[in-house]
Amino acid sequence: MDNAGPWSVFQADAVTPSGAIVAAVDGTIATASGQPGCLSVTVSPAATGHLLQRNVAAVLDGFSELRLWVRSERRADGSSDRPFYWKLRLASVAMDFNALGNTWYRLLPVQQENTWEMVRVSISDLPGAIRSSVTSVRLECIDAGQGFRCRLDEFIAVKPQMVADVETALVDSMHNRVTIAGTAVPAALLNPDAAAAPAPPVFSVIPYEIRRADELARFGETRGDFTDTGFRLWPTPLPYYLFYDVDARVADVSQRAALLDFVLQRFSPMGTLIVNGAPLTAEILAAPPVEPLQPSRFGRTPLRVRVTAAQQSEPEAQASVRPYRNVIVETDQRALRGV
Repeated sequence: MDNAGPWSVFQADAVTPSGAIVAAVDGTIATASGQPGCLSVTVSPAATGHLLQRNVAAVLDGFSELRLWVRSERRADGSSDRPFYWKLRLASVAMDFNALGNTWYRLLPVQQENTWEMVRVSISDLPGAIRSSVTSVRLECIDAGQGFRCRLDEFIAVKPQMVADVETALVDSMHNRVTIAGTAVPAALLNPDAAAAPAPPVFSVIPYEIRRADELARFGETRGDFTDTGFRLWPTPLPYYLFYDVDARVADVSQRAALLDFVLQRFSPMGTLIVNGAPLTAEILAAPPVEPLQPSRFGRTPLRVRVTAAQQSEPEAQASVRPYRNVIVETDQRALRGV
């Protein structure tokens, strides 16, 4: 989202350029993704029905949800006082925005003003003709109100797999990020079943333990996947601690200190690891558990990293439920008459 070039703004006919929506890169505010800029969208009161749109080339087969970071001056929860104002739609060559079968959309919520929030959108019911080849993304302003400013950050498709996603992100956070004698040092997940370990120099990421973080658990469900007829209920993610030993393997022992310093700076005292667009806590443990001495550990100085993650679940593929049900209230007539 740090490039406004691909984005176009149109009036409701999707042809005539709009002057009621202005999209530009904003590099003055810290982003949720860590990118140097985000897309700043300024909406005037005349923008209702106008469109913010860009062309893409994406295949969503194999993914279960879309994630978009939103930071807006205006709340949106679907109530009469705070109506939704962005409608997200997708299209493809096989099923454009005007196709009769293209009825899929989501309304984007904003719970707090001027706060980065991740909006998760299930695509379990996205038509296959769109899923197999997305060519356009559209945000339609359905209620401009008095005008507002909204910022958009990373927009990605994911299929959450906690362990694999954390390990991929952890390796990537160190891979080719530091050089020794002019050579970029790779990082690799240690595979104990492999015939041989990667040749040094290399950051070796060694899985150590997975432990439930019961003290961080929250129970219940949250609302998401908003449409005009209701919403779906997303299960609360289950928290876990994932532990890894990060070791610097080098041919020249004098190079080990520089690599360990890099890891310490990256994760101490408490670092952030971006996984599927979400920031997770990654930290060097102050006092790793004491372990029996093993010959394979002699001369090694592994650093134990703990990542706090959550097992994500998607809502069941079911029709959206209404935000209310019929309520029947019975009263005692005598009480009303003061008897």
